[in-house]
Amino acid sequence: MKTLALSLILATSVAFAQPRWMQGDPPGPPIAQEKLMEKLDLTADQQKQVDKLHSELQKKQIALSSKIASLRLDVRDLFREDKPDRSKIELKLSEISKAQSETKLDHLGFWFDVNKTLTPEQQKIWKECGTQRAGEFGFRNHRGAGRGPRGMGSRDCPRWPMN
Repeated sequence: MKTLALSLILATSVAFAQPRWMQGDPPGPPIAQEKLMEKLDLTADQQKQVDKLHSELQKKQIALSSKIASLRLDVRDLFREDKPDRSKIELKLSEISKAQSETKLDHLGFWFDVNKTLTPEQQKIWKECGTQRAGEFGFRNHRGAGRGPRGMGSRDCPRWPMN
């Protein structure tokens, strides 16, 4: 009974610790993505580069999401053993944390890679959205999770990854 209660608590805390996009929420309303792309006014070459970067990010995220799901199943199975081994469970939880951290770092890398393709004027717009979405990289400010300047609302800045 204790094991069941502990595994439920663990599963709940791990689920709530996930970024929203990993919980099955869509990455952001298409309208917001269109608004951002409209504001950036990318050239055909820039659009091609951003699309390529986005595809690479999505491939990495799919692999990491699959790895995290598999590790969670391993944790569940470890809890179900007759005599759960705490060190094995801790090791799996560490692997999950490492993969979750990797997802955030991949998003950060994507942001900087896209930023490199932009002109200085476009970078200002991109930076505003980066400030809006800083909470998705694990940063917080005094107003809450990753809310940036009031100049651009969250509807203007789609969540990562952009589709």
